[in-house]
Amino acid sequence: MFLLFFGFSLGKILEHECLHSFEVELPKDHSGMPSVLKRIEDLVPLLVNSFHDSALSIQAMPVIDGQSFDCILYTLQNINMAVKVVVDEINRPHMSHEFSSILPSNGNKLMPNTMLMYLKKLGDSFPVGKIYHSAEKEGERFFILNLGITEIFLHLITWIDDPNLFEKLLHFIETLLLKQGSRNLSATKTILEKQLVSIISLFPRIVAVSGGWRLRLLELKDDSAFKSCDPDMLSYQIVWLQELPNLLLKLGDRHPPLSKVILKLLLQIGQCSPQNSPLASEYNCLQWRLKEFYGTQVIAGPVNYGPFIKLPTDCQELSICCLYYFSSLNPDLLQSITFCCLCNHLEPSVLLRIIEVLESAFRAAHLPISDYIGFLVTLIARFKVYPGKFSSEENDTKVSKSGIFKSLNSAICSCLSQLGDNSMVLKLLYKHISREMSLKPSLLNMRGLFRVIVMLDRRLKQLAEEEVIDLSNSLAYYVLDASSASSCLTDTIALAEDSNKIAILKYYIQPCIFLLYGSDKLLNHVVKLFDSLVLDIDCSPVSQCDDNHVLKHATMVLEVACILNFMHHDVELHRGLSSSRETIKHILLKISKLLGSGNFSMPVEERHKVKTAFDQLRAVACKLHCLESGDVGV
Repeated sequence: MFLLFFGFSLGKILEHECLHSFEVELPKDHSGMPSVLKRIEDLVPLLVNSFHDSALSIQAMPVIDGQSFDCILYTLQNINMAVKVVVDEINRPHMSHEFSSILPSNGNKLMPNTMLMYLKKLGDSFPVGKIYHSAEKEGERFFILNLGITEIFLHLITWIDDPNLFEKLLHFIETLLLKQGSRNLSATKTILEKQLVSIISLFPRIVAVSGGWRLRLLELKDDSAFKSCDPDMLSYQIVWLQELPNLLLKLGDRHPPLSKVILKLLLQIGQCSPQNSPLASEYNCLQWRLKEFYGTQVIAGPVNYGPFIKLPTDCQELSICCLYYFSSLNPDLLQSITFCCLCNHLEPSVLLRIIEVLESAFRAAHLPISDYIGFLVTLIARFKVYPGKFSSEENDTKVSKSGIFKSLNSAICSCLSQLGDNSMVLKLLYKHISREMSLKPSLLNMRGLFRVIVMLDRRLKQLAEEEVIDLSNSLAYYVLDASSASSCLTDTIALAEDSNKIAILKYYIQPCIFLLYGSDKLLNHVVKLFDSLVLDIDCSPVSQCDDNHVLKHATMVLEVACILNFMHHDVELHRGLSSSRETIKHILLKISKLLGSGNFSMPVEERHKVKTAFDQLRAVACKLHCLESGDVGV
């Protein structure tokens, strides 16, 4: 009678009466819900009492007859339906005022007191009989009943405040996932897979509140759950999968063992998901949520690093391996990974491991070549080396991370060298390099970029004319900055070529010199740019020659003279410099006029430096280019 009356009551509110579905479909019109819910609240105690009495009866039976089992099962299913209706109404965004008024107002526990009290009585009956029974069929029936009780309490997990009941519930779930006693319950495999639908769909909720059980439950991954082709099972697998990134973010870096289990699970799902399957598609969709796990940035603001940076290395390794199994790595996620690679707190070994995995992803066609090479160039250009002083020692890690940067640069050069025709790779790469150079990175980062160009094609065979001109501008200003940074004065060029300052200058401009060896065209453009940087006093109004302007330009002239002097001392550059004979002559004439101009009155010290640099440059230039001293000033 209870079952008939209960079914009639629920029939008024349910569009589809389905005892085995996970979610009850409710009508959009909730105007009659308060009275129906009140009736459900009155019915649940009767149903629970009926179940409790029936459970005692069947436990006393030598053998459970089919009619008794069906009756108690239907009673349990109706309790389950009632609980889902009430919970759905409680969780509805705009719960009716009439219903909320009959609920207890103790915080978030908006569950009718009487109903909750009797449902706890249901917990006293749990587990029913013996989970492991000597007779296979008997064992199946008790197992199904206990699984039904478990599902009911999973919906009520927010309201469970009985530690003993919670412990029994979680122990049963652990037993379920481990499939202990499978020797006696081997025939329940199909039933197990069907019943796991509800368990899987609520699994993130269990993990979120189950305290010390979380690690154990997360480690219990039933293989059949992810190998089943059942459409209903798949839908709940997807629900579960979508919650894993949320769990990672909630755990943060505070619970590494739990994070490790989740990451291991994510990795195994990626490894086991068939290509182009719905599960693989959903796995790819996780990338958007995982951005926060690595790092995000709002426009040009600071980077907000996620848990990845502070998690232990073993967790970082698992998360890095997951990247390979995305069939198409999203540019936004790649950017988030780049943020982490540029973080000062990331271990060098982890940085190199990321590069290694992304190289494998590229080779597996999971990463477009433009994104891949852009990632590599960004690392070289933006890695924070932070030199504490200028040093020519590449492994000087006491004052900087230049040793790490050297390893990074070598690893990236190795990756790029394996992409195919190096000159074509440089052609593809150059727009990325040019963009990063325009942002004026540090000298060491610029050196790294020039080193990449040299490694790929120092003759610049595939670069267009405008690209060579663009490169010459970057190179010219870079070598001038290097000269200024190393305090390369004229007397050290001529008289102390083995000094530390010269060693520093050579270290910085070495890749540039190799480029100038390979391309006379590049060298000619650089010399022309130097010519444009030296003020033509004949064309400059007197009003421009104020003290600040004079001092600034005197420094520029000094740096140009230092670099040209340095280049003239390199025999391998003589052939290329010879083709720039007239330009060099013009530079010397302009410097000579500046020194003799009354409108360009330099301080005594600065004038001495410029004069010394001019005399040394004139001497080597006249010798190389067969010029008379009178042709280039006095």
